[in-house]
Amino acid sequence: MAEKNSDLVEITVPRGNEKDEKNLLISVNGKNYILPRGKKSKVPSAVAYEYQRSVRAQERLYETQEQLIGASAQ
Repeated sequence: MAEKNSDLVEITVPRGNEKDEKNLLISVNGKNYILPRGKKSKVPSAVAYEYQRSVRAQERLYETQEQLIGASAQ
């Protein structure tokens, strides 16, 4: 069954650095979505949610790493 246009959300995946893959793969409920970095993509809201969730998780990881590094330096 095709996705309805009204269920689509526009997101932009940052370009990243030269070592990153050119595309980002997101899989939701067994369906894969390949999103180009540095460009806007229209995706189902569930895919946008998973992308935002992964961004928040990565930010928390970086915060935790910084706290651990700061604690070990004391």
